[in-house]
Amino acid sequence: MPDALTGLDLPQGVTLTHLQPTIGTEVAGLDLCTELDTETVAFLRSLWLRRKVLLFRDQPLSEEQHVRFGRYFGPLDALPRPSGSEQEWPELLVIKRDGSDNSESEAFFHQDVPYANPPVAGAIALMKKCPGIGGDTIIADMTAAYHRLSPWLKVAIEGMQGIHRFDLGIVLHNANVTEELIAKFMQKYPPKTYPLVQTHRETGEKVLYVSQSYTHAIKGLPRDESYALIKLLSDRARVPENQCRVSWQENTVVMWDNRSTQHYAAFDYPGHFRHLQRVTVLDTEPWPGTSL
Repeated sequence: MPDALTGLDLPQGVTLTHLQPTIGTEVAGLDLCTELDTETVAFLRSLWLRRKVLLFRDQPLSEEQHVRFGRYFGPLDALPRPSGSEQEWPELLVIKRDGSDNSESEAFFHQDVPYANPPVAGAIALMKKCPGIGGDTIIADMTAAYHRLSPWLKVAIEGMQGIHRFDLGIVLHNANVTEELIAKFMQKYPPKTYPLVQTHRETGEKVLYVSQSYTHAIKGLPRDESYALIKLLSDRARVPENQCRVSWQENTVVMWDNRSTQHYAAFDYPGHFRHLQRVTVLDTEPWPGTSL
């Protein structure tokens, strides 16, 4: 029998628990440590596109298994690293915070690399160690955010374009990133201009594509109006009806569609250790209506 919310036929032994009406589904009955057949991968991709966030418990992936699982969904990015950094799997981004780190470097709503084209399709994160309480990730459905705008505001922003910059978010939220790394990212990802309302290539849905973290300005508007409109639209990520909340446990895997969501890593666990690793899945085609 198909799943009532998504209409998808479930693989044998798989059960779904939906977190919110438009976003977030916990998937049980799969072992991600093993190789998956093509039918299961196709099901997960369809579910991922519909639900935007998938959560899997009790998945003690090795680094190799994590990379293999990520490659089911597209090519993986290897992010620039400081000179002298060595890691067996360059596709893995390792994020460790010890008890002395009190920075809030991920505690802001954002999309990953919003200035890239083709865009970052998504991310797949594995929690290795986490506090017993706290450290949740809030993920906002920016398709729902667009649909909940008033009709006049949808008309007003149609055709408007935002200018996205990597260094804006880093300067505001992560003072620990070196000038060397900022320069590498700015060379790889120079500022880009995109519509405030994007169209998701695979689903055809409209997405509100703006954030205070990386949208520097709205093209053609005075600075005060630009700032006010960016804040008004960015705050749609903070509306509870547009969100799901992921409570982490050790060996939890979460994958999200970066094109249609924003995420916020809550920092409410000062003095505790947290170790997460993730891979970044790239889209293979540019945003609709743009070129490489």
